Amino acid sequence: MNVRELRETIGEIQEICLAAGAGKTAADLAQLSQLFDGHEQESIDEFIEQLRAAYLPALQRASPATGPIDAELVSTYVEKLRASEADEGEFAKIFTDLLQDGRVSKAEANAIQHGFIGGREAWPTKKEALKAIEKRAFRNRFQSEVLEDIKKVTPW
Repeated sequence: MNVRELRETIGEIQEICLAAGAGKTAADLAQLSQLFDGHEQESIDEFIEQLRAAYLPALQRASPATGPIDAELVSTYVEKLRASEADEGEFAKIFTDLLQDGRVSKAEANAIQHGFIGGREAWPTKKEALKAIEKRAFRNRFQSEVLEDIKKVTPW
């Protein structure tokens, strides 16, 4: 999905909100849509990285974690997260295991999120790296659900 497709989807949601009398929500969506001006051909990931660079410069300055990384632990979690992403319950179980796994240091958390998400290699804290994983999975599920709902009501 690129920014243009996301903008179109948000536009459709905005129209539904207007029709349902949710004017404030529709106005908020219109304001959000303005962020996309000039970025229509970019991928969502490229756009998000540009937003981070523009609005959260401290996150861009985060240095990669140092020290030995348990590559097998990282690989195992990345594979499990990817395999369970479409199943919210299974993903929640694996994510909870990840949160509670004492073997996962900041370095492993950064490597797991980088392997699962791609893009950025390091976050300032372990908590932020793990939150990025959770947010990406939520965003991917939300996008899939919205697209499925649109397919249901689209006559072609």
